[in-house]
Amino acid sequence: MTITPKRAESVQFSDKYFRAIQYIAMKKGSSFKVLADLKGKKVGVQLSTTGQEVVEKAGIEPRKFDTTPDAMNDLLNGGVEAVVADGPVVLWFQAQNEKAEITSVEANVDQEFYGIAMKKDNKELGGKMNASLKKLMDNGEYNNIYKKWFKRDAPKF
Repeated sequence: MTITPKRAESVQFSDKYFRAIQYIAMKKGSSFKVLADLKGKKVGVQLSTTGQEVVEKAGIEPRKFDTTPDAMNDLLNGGVEAVVADGPVVLWFQAQNEKAEITSVEANVDQEFYGIAMKKDNKELGGKMNASLKKLMDNGEYNNIYKKWFKRDAPKF
């Protein structure tokens, strides 16, 4: 879950373990480079996500989907011209659908970090979760898992 101050009011987050940047996914041959290029276009987003927020903030009325893969499938089928979503989800979809004619670029908006959400007052669980995450990062297992799914090394943060 993306770590935000608003969400931190109701849950405790683990240390950050994942960096996400919004990406613009499009069919190969499209030339979208920044959010402003999407004005007047059919743009898909997952409902209640950062992708929806940044698209609407840019003055674009998006087509909303229950999941990012649903939006990406609509892109493949020509229903939308672009999808704005967390980069890791876009990259995963591309890796799983290598034959699909999809490309993507960073949307040049702020990066965000994921954390594991837990009951607000469970400090013991939070400590154990953070120790486990640190161990996975330090021994290289996190990078191995990341590489398996995204076909690249995990970014440093």
